[in-house]
Amino acid sequence: MVTGKNNIEDSMIEDLRRGLLFLEKLDRNEISHSDLMKEDIEQILIFTFSESVSEYWPNLALNLLDKHSFYMTDKVGEAMRKLLDAKWVGQKMQHKMQKMIRLKNNTTK
Repeated sequence: MVTGKNNIEDSMIEDLRRGLLFLEKLDRNEISHSDLMKEDIEQILIFTFSESVSEYWPNLALNLLDKHSFYMTDKVGEAMRKLLDAKWVGQKMQHKMQKMIRLKNNTTK
């Protein structure tokens, strides 16, 4: 028997997976970033930087942050910092993330 909690968690994960597809469509200019609320985009970005095991999705997230830096919140930056330690993250991506984190830190001081 499946509990209500598992149904809610499954639903949330499915929503975040749809959010990844949102990043893809946004990168292709098929939709506008204003189609979702800022809080939803923040959750998608955190999920992307926390759960990815390849550079594809994080690169799409970095593209979004390049264009719309106001989505770079402290929580997104923290998820990005944790991803820096992943062995599969290439040097180019590491440098891009470090630059964004540095810029975020400089603007909040």
